[in-house]
Amino acid sequence: MRTMHELLILLRGNIKITKSWFGLRQRIGRGLCLEIGLLYSSCDDLINNEEYCLLCSYINDNRPFYEKDDSYGWKPTLWKPRLKWLNEHIERTRKVN
Repeated sequence: MRTMHELLILLRGNIKITKSWFGLRQRIGRGLCLEIGLLYSSCDDLINNEEYCLLCSYINDNRPFYEKDDSYGWKPTLWKPRLKWLNEHIERTRKVN
């Protein structure tokens, strides 16, 4: 099984990003938990069941609290706050050799 560091990098690299109508802002169509589900259910078997559960638990335990809707950790569709969070947690989970 891969480390959390590796799984977070895999998640960041496979998230589908779209541009807004004017092309000025990048958007994410789904939350990170749904993106993890896509990694798990993909034809390529990018992650297994154990890794899926581990990633979901990690995000739920470490996500920020979005005040308007407690089912979201971030304001829906905004990519930059999610990217910032992923980058911070990739650094936190990096093994020090």
